Amino acid sequence: MNPRIVKMMQFGLYGLACIAGVVSLMSKQGSAIKTILLIAGIAALVLGLLAGTVFYRCPHCGAHLPPKGPTPDTCPECGKRL
Repeated sequence: MNPRIVKMMQFGLYGLACIAGVVSLMSKQGSAIKTILLIAGIAALVLGLLAGTVFYRCPHCGAHLPPKGPTPDTCPECGKRL
């Protein structure tokens, strides 16, 4: 999978988790929607973490890419272009 797409997907899931958490906090106490949004936010956060861990790799050698900063142009392990 393309590392840039994985990074965008990861940040999209993090954003979804934040939005679900904020809307959940603004909902009425004890409402079902609050619980559903809280669970959805936690699920989006976990999926974002899993996407970064499982799929954010070099497509050539499978080495993990550095999680901080922008996606590198070349793999730090094998040196091939991403």
